[in-house]
Amino acid sequence: MRMGTITIILTDGPYVFGYAEMAYKIAMEALNAYRVKIFLYLDAVHIPKSGQKPAFFASVGQLFEELADHRADIRACPKCAAVRGY
Repeated sequence: MRMGTITIILTDGPYVFGYAEMAYKIAMEALNAYRVKIFLYLDAVHIPKSGQKPAFFASVGQLFEELADHRADIRACPKCAAVRGY
């Protein structure tokens, strides 16, 4: 039984400072005991973009797909997404 909710807000793009990968690790651990909500704001809306092929990093798009498969609630700011072409 999950108790409480953890909300993670990301603002940077997928490969800036490793925040997206760090959020993935925190969220995966938290899913064992909490509802996890992730809100993508500003350039973070690029995180779940499919087809990313980084040479030296994990594909955060695939990591966030895994989070969604584990029932994390991932949402993006509609305005931020719209101005970036999504």
